[in-house]
Amino acid sequence: MKKIIPLISGLGLALFIFTACTNQQPYNQYIHSYQQLMEADSFVVQKSDSLTTSENVADTVDEKNCGIEQTYRVVRDDAEYTAIANVNMNTEDKASVMLNTYFRDGYEYGQNMTTPDANYRCQRDADFARQIAIEGIIDFPENSIAKQSEEDTDNGHLLTFILDSEKYYEYHYPVTSQEYSYGEFSSYREPPVYTVLLDQQGRIKQVTGHFCEVNSDSSAFTRDQSYTITLTQYGGVELDFPELNNADYPDMDAVSTDE
Repeated sequence: MKKIIPLISGLGLALFIFTACTNQQPYNQYIHSYQQLMEADSFVVQKSDSLTTSENVADTVDEKNCGIEQTYRVVRDDAEYTAIANVNMNTEDKASVMLNTYFRDGYEYGQNMTTPDANYRCQRDADFARQIAIEGIIDFPENSIAKQSEEDTDNGHLLTFILDSEKYYEYHYPVTSQEYSYGEFSSYREPPVYTVLLDQQGRIKQVTGHFCEVNSDSSAFTRDQSYTITLTQYGGVELDFPELNNADYPDMDAVSTDE
């Protein structure tokens, strides 16, 4: 009997450790996949974003909707990231805007296909192209998670995170949170939901996010954003830049804003 007790205790300890690891597994898997993306030499990402804003104006609700479709082809060249982006923006009250953007040699070149006179050029940091390409694939601390789960699907391994509204807000807006307590300036209408689909190699295949912020003032300005980001390729990405003549892309800092 004395030999059985240590065995049972050992199994209990193993079960406790396994359970503890399992509870942390979704977040750990995400951190690993996020690091893989950060270390990727090249990738292609497609982004679909839906944004609805509304506010109370003269006792009526003014609502505006905007949809953005983007594709980024990103390549790391030594310490700099080069990229080509295609952007299509649709709004209710304006015609569609089509924009090609090129990131090379420390500059962003904006080619406005809808309004060629609106072409521009401006300096960017070496990491800017990657940052804007993966915007929406978020980094968040473990203590901001209210609930997490995982499941195998036909499309891959799905991780679901329901974020603690106040803790994530404090992380995402540290300066605002210091000046205003949560809810005093704005808050989330409901807890943010963020999902991550992993491929067989444990890499990010797709993420979705839903974040709805509401201001606490009389206008009750609401920003409701839902998006899907899909990684369609890792590695092997090649970029074919057009001829980028500075004369065709006025320096944004040098463009006069006087009317």
